[in-house]
Amino acid sequence: MASAAERAWQNHIQAHQTAKANGQPPPRPGDWVCPKCWPRVNNFASKNVCYRCGEPKPPLGTVVPEPTPEQKKSSGPKINFGVRGDSLLQTRADEAKAKKMRTFKTEFETEFWEIFGNCYVDYSISAGENINEVTKSITDGPIFDYLCVGVSIGDLMDVREWNKVNLMYPPTLDRELELLAVAMRSKAQGSMAWVGAPGEFWGRGTTWDTYMERARNTLRTAGLQVVPAETVNFVMNQMTLSNDGMHIGNMEHEKSTFAKAWATCLMAAASDPTWGRALEGEARQVEAESNEAAGAVALAMQRAKRKLEGRSRSPRR
Repeated sequence: MASAAERAWQNHIQAHQTAKANGQPPPRPGDWVCPKCWPRVNNFASKNVCYRCGEPKPPLGTVVPEPTPEQKKSSGPKINFGVRGDSLLQTRADEAKAKKMRTFKTEFETEFWEIFGNCYVDYSISAGENINEVTKSITDGPIFDYLCVGVSIGDLMDVREWNKVNLMYPPTLDRELELLAVAMRSKAQGSMAWVGAPGEFWGRGTTWDTYMERARNTLRTAGLQVVPAETVNFVMNQMTLSNDGMHIGNMEHEKSTFAKAWATCLMAAASDPTWGRALEGEARQVEAESNEAAGAVALAMQRAKRKLEGRSRSPRR
């Protein structure tokens, strides 16, 4: 029997105006196709096993067999995920001979496949850019079934010293986050945002956590589901900080943990429309007090109305 989350995704797929699958990105010289996976999976030339199923790389010149009718029938509709963001979704390798900058693309593809089955992940980030550039990349890009956006919010760093946090929250940032939310909602049937990491991870202190809380609440108020702070903190504290102090380290097992956390959060968001929408910290308290005050006013009005109605009755004879 399908779980609530699985049914939610099935309903989501059925609601699509189009169910056409996007094609895989064009292969590069040396890339190879897994002979086992269906739908077919393209692997980079540097990989010796399929990233999705672990099948060994076939000998050069191997002809990949055509899919069986059963495979074609069972492939089902494809969910098109868009992944956008800034340097939060980029890793940095500290080894001297390794390629310095990498991403979570392969891990996202693997973990999303495990959770959601037949899907395609369009992974493109605006590394080192501010929120308005991330928004522009979304606005100028394609439409997705579901859009995942991860931001570390470089706007909060001092432009003169990138290792220091601004003393004041930028006056325009709330508006820029609202525009990001508008762009996300306009480009996908559903969307989810992951905002930053705790100050403890970056070594930036409690002011950073206050900024992160405000940013998450701004996006929620603008209508987005945002990964809760406790989830962000739990996951990020399992990551390793790169030596540059600005990126997540390029640790293979940690990258899988990060991608699995995203997939799990997406499943939670799909099964519960209220997930990730509750305000945090002081904003939550203010909202609670406001609701309490509104309730008290409504109760007082009801009492006054009943009292007035009692006085308007005709006197007894």
